[in-house]
This record gives sequence, structure tokens and C-alpha cells, in this order.
Amino acid sequence: MKTRAFTVMALLAATPAWARIIVDDSAPEPGPEQGIHVPAPANGSDTATHEQDTLAFLNKDQLHGFLLAIDADGSLHWQSPEARDPIVFKSGEVSQIKLDSHKPAATTSEARIALTNGDILPGNIVSLDGQTLSLDTWYAGRLALPRAMLRSIMPMSGAANLEYAGPTSLNGWTVGRMGNPGSWSYRDGALIGSSYGTIGRDVNLPDMSSVAFDLSLEGNQQIGIGIYADHPDNTGDCYMLQLSSGYAELQRYSRNSGSTVIGNAQMQNSIRHDKTHVELRSSKDKKSIWLLLDGKMIKQWTDPAEFNAGGGSIVFASQPGSVVKISDIKVSKWNGKFVPIR
Repeated sequence: MKTRAFTVMALLAATPAWARIIVDDSAPEPGPEQGIHVPAPANGSDTATHEQDTLAFLNKDQLHGFLLAIDADGSLHWQSPEARDPIVFKSGEVSQIKLDSHKPAATTSEARIALTNGDILPGNIVSLDGQTLSLDTWYAGRLALPRAMLRSIMPMSGAANLEYAGPTSLNGWTVGRMGNPGSWSYRDGALIGSSYGTIGRDVNLPDMSSVAFDLSLEGNQQIGIGIYADHPDNTGDCYMLQLSSGYAELQRYSRNSGSTVIGNAQMQNSIRHDKTHVELRSSKDKKSIWLLLDGKMIKQWTDPAEFNAGGGSIVFASQPGSVVKISDIKVSKWNGKFVPIR
């Protein structure tokens, strides 16, 4: 039997460009009535899935287990809890490999590195020059990544001041009164919005905050993102960002006076079909909200009136005709600084 020891660079070399290696990330979610999802064995704990790796195929099937090795010819060796012997797959049939079993109990990563082939690697940046990025990682030691392979560097702002990280289930989330009661569900580390409706959670948003998550959009590719909402089951008093594939608009919501447009932004090719890292940073003192996509600043909005902070909840609103997947949500205190990424 092959050992479970391997290096990320070997994986990058052995897998095709579109077969992604995802570390501390979520595997792609099958659409309605598409693909076969084989879950991890149930043991009454939300951590069961996170202690195993996830193999996602091009046909949207998923298989939990453990990655053992990838050979030079691209053969992928996989151990399933339901199989006695390792299974060998062709890497050309695989879309993503999510590595969770190799993660230690506690990790701290300052940045997420997105590569041009779609791989996402968390770690701590040692140095960056015109040719190479040196990255310290918990899963493969120190990596030297050619700068030409870098698509973006996404700082993990406020890692030491984390208010919320998830989701791991629907526990603590509230499906709103508006829309379809079954509009939102949870699967494989992600909230799935499949019809019109809202889902929210009180995360105790601080005065200086960062709300970051990974977003996948299908269909009409539209979503509403509410911050500082006074209640998780509706928008009420809050700021609502309407986000689509090429457009962003920030609105101020009020129970008494309705909605007011603060401003908008045109975004050509900023929302990727497969996955986009979205971050909203806010400062009550400056009455400002910043939108970042894949670590790049898109827009700053400043409210000419008083900052409209009705409460500490975040709310996601799925739209008719859109299928939304939200994963790797991190809510934290923000230190007010922007780190240049290029």
C-alpha cells in the first residue's frame, strides 16, 4: 500500500490544469438532481466530513476518504472507508481534491494564494520578489512558487480576531420569513440557495469588520449580501450589497424609509463562474464599506448620512433563477489596514 506522504508540488505537476487542489476549502457542490454524493460515515459529529479528504469528479460526483498518492503518470490512489483496498482513479476524471485529513488541529495562515490553474494554497508569506513567492505551509513545509503562477494573493485579515468561521451545519442560521421556506440548505461545508429566500446569522459584527466567504453562482448569477442587519431572518435596518456577474450596488435599508442607493460599480469578468472570494470590510467611524473580490479592491462606498448599523447579523438573499453556494465564511474584527497584494 502506498503511503499518505506526498508534496503539493508533486500534485501540481501530476494533475491537469483544471483538476484543482483545494487546501482548507470546499469541494464543488452538485446541482439539483446532478451527481452522486457519497458522504463520510455518520458518527453524530459535524467534524466527520472535515477529517477526511473529498474527491470531486467532472460529472459532479463526490467521494469522501483519504488521498494516498498521485503517481507520475497521473494515477490517483484513494482509500475509501467503504473499500478494503485502495482505489486507483485517472486524474483526468477529477475536478478537485479537497485536503482536510492532512490539516492539524490548529492552524494559522496569513494569506490564501490563488494560482492560475485554480489551486488555492493557504500559508504564511516569507518573501515575494519578481520571480518567486516563498510560502510557509502546514501541509507541505516551505514552497517556492513561480510568480508567473500567481493569480492573486488574498490576505486573511483579522485571523486572530475571528468572530465566526463556518458553516458546519444549519445550526445557528435562520431561514427568513420572505420567500420559499426551503430556499436554503446545507451540504458539504456550504450554504446552498436554490430559490428566492434569505438566510442569516447573528455574528456580533464589530465596528471594524471583515465578512469574507467563497461564492459560486449559477443561473441568473445574482445574490444579495446584508451586513449589520438588526435580525437574521430579515433585512430590516442594514446595508445590502446586490452582487451579480458584472455589477455591484450598495443600498441602505431602513424599516421606516425603505432603501436608498449609496452607489454602484461596474465589474467586467470579476465574478468567476466556479468560485470567487468575496470580502466586505466596514468601518462605522468612517461610515464606509469596501468590496474586495479575490483580494483585489473593487469599490469603496461612504454613506453621506449616519452609519446604518441596526444590529450584528449577516444575511444572504438568494434570487429567483439563481443557484448560490456560499462556503468558508469568516467574520472577524478588522484592523483598518489594506495590504497591497501586487
